[in-house]
Amino acid sequence: MAEAFVKKIGSDKYNVYSAGFKPTKVHPLTIKVMEEIGFNLTDHYSKDLKEYLGEIHFDVVITLCKQANNLCPIIPGVEKRIFWEIEDPSKLDDSNEKKIEKFREIRDIIEEKIQIFLKEEYK
Repeated sequence: MAEAFVKKIGSDKYNVYSAGFKPTKVHPLTIKVMEEIGFNLTDHYSKDLKEYLGEIHFDVVITLCKQANNLCPIIPGVEKRIFWEIEDPSKLDDSNEKKIEKFREIRDIIEEKIQIFLKEEYK
């Protein structure tokens, strides 16, 4: 989600890469809630951070969950490291309707944080 928002809002300023430590497929509810607001993520896939380390210089690294923040290695040359503790909606055991509502809530939180981050960076 965060990758899609930065690409849309800040693509003139940033090259965006999204990766994780234990990549899996993009959750179907992520695809659904992003589609609701005009993003097509059907061709997106999870990438492993190892694909980028040593290949790409990162100015900013943003982690979105506590586990990722704790696992994130020191990446040489990173100018700014940001941690946003955001709940992983895929971990919920709720009914499908409650789960999709949580995905929407997380989507909106991430979008707001990205907008604030980009406004502060553009100052």
